[in-house]
Amino acid sequence: MANEDIVEFIVGTYSLSPKMEEKVIRYAIRGIDEWTIDGFNNIYQYIARIIDGLRVPYAEKKISLDQLITRDSDNVLSTLFGVEDADLTQLFEGNEFPERITVDEALSVLCDYFEESDMLLLHQLRNRENGNLGLLNLSAEWLVENIERVRERFLQIVHEFEKDGRLVTPHRKIAYIKFNPLVIKYGNLSDAAKKGMVEAYDTFQGNALVASEGLGIPRTTIRRYWKKAGLKPSGQLPPKKKAMLVPAHQLYGGNAAEAAKQIGCNIQAVLIAWEKAGLESIKRVRLTPFQQYAIYVSYDLCKGNCSEAAKMLGHSTEVVWRYWNKKGLKSKGMVSDDEREKILSAYNTHNGNATAAARALGRSPSGIRYHWKKAGLLKNVKKYKRRN
Repeated sequence: MANEDIVEFIVGTYSLSPKMEEKVIRYAIRGIDEWTIDGFNNIYQYIARIIDGLRVPYAEKKISLDQLITRDSDNVLSTLFGVEDADLTQLFEGNEFPERITVDEALSVLCDYFEESDMLLLHQLRNRENGNLGLLNLSAEWLVENIERVRERFLQIVHEFEKDGRLVTPHRKIAYIKFNPLVIKYGNLSDAAKKGMVEAYDTFQGNALVASEGLGIPRTTIRRYWKKAGLKPSGQLPPKKKAMLVPAHQLYGGNAAEAAKQIGCNIQAVLIAWEKAGLESIKRVRLTPFQQYAIYVSYDLCKGNCSEAAKMLGHSTEVVWRYWNKKGLKSKGMVSDDEREKILSAYNTHNGNATAAARALGRSPSGIRYHWKKAGLLKNVKKYKRRN
C-alpha cells in the first residue's frame, strides 16, 4: 500500500480544487502500488505527471504518415506523397545538416548563452511535448553562429506570451509563424480541446479569465464554447463558497493559501474578501517538518534553481530561499547587489521600458520587471504595445 501521507502532502503543494485533489490522490495511490514506485523524488515526479495530464486533458493529435487516410481506407497517408517524389527530393536536397542535433542537445548549447530565467521558459516549451522530439534540421555549430538571431526571436516570443514567469501559449498547433514583426496563426481546435474546455468550467468555477490564464486559450473563445454547452460564464464564486470566505480566516488562522485550497477557489478571492472585512492574512506560515524536508530535497532535484523549486512545491521563492539559506545551500540565479543596482537605475535611464533595459543589460524583460516590481517601481510603468 502506498504511503498515503506522502501522496496527500505532495498533492497539497499544488493549488487544486478539492475534486481534482481527490482524483489525483486516487490515481497516484493506485499507480504507485501497481508500478511499485518508491522514493520521495520518484513519487513526486509521478504525481507531477498525473497533475500535468489532468490540467491539460486534451493533447493535440499529431498526424502520422502511417495512419489510414480514412477509417475504412486500405491506404495510409504516406501513399499520397509517394516514396520517390522529385519535388520533395529537390526541396530537402542541400538543406540537411550532416550533424543534426536533438532538442535537448540544442537546449544544452543555449544554456551557455541564455540566462537561467530564460532557460526555464525554454524548458517549459520543451516539457509540453511528452514523447521523443526527434532531430532538428540544424547543427550545434549553426546554432552558435546564429545565437543572436535565435535570442532576438526568443525575446519576441517572451514579450508576447510571458506572464508571471511562465509562457502562456495556446494549446493549439501553430500553422504559420513569422518574425520581425511576430505573426502567429493557429490551426483549428481539435474536438478533444473543445471537450477539455467545457470540462474546465467546474475547475475554474465558471471564471473565464482565470480559465484563459490556465489553459492558454483566449477568454472570448472559452466563453463562446461555454455558452454553446449551456454554461453561464461568471466571475463570481457560487453563493455557498462566497459565504465561506470570511469565516475561513479564523478557521485557518489567517492562512489565505490554505483557506483557498480548502474552499476550492483562487487565493485572490480570499484576500479580497478578508481585506473588505478588515482581516489580515499572516505573512509567514511555519511549515511542517515534512514540508521543510521537501524543500531541502528539491535543491538537488532542481539543481539549485529557487524559482523552479518554488513552482514545483507551491511555495514562494522567498520561502524556498529562506530554508535553503538556513542549510547553507546557495541558490542559482540570485543577482549581486551591484547587478541589482544597475537593474534599478535602468528604470530611469530607459523611462520604464523593460524591453530596452533588457537589451542594454543583456537580460530578459521578465527578469527586469521582476526586480522593478520588488523595488516598487512598476506603478508608473507604461505598457508598450508590440508594433504590427
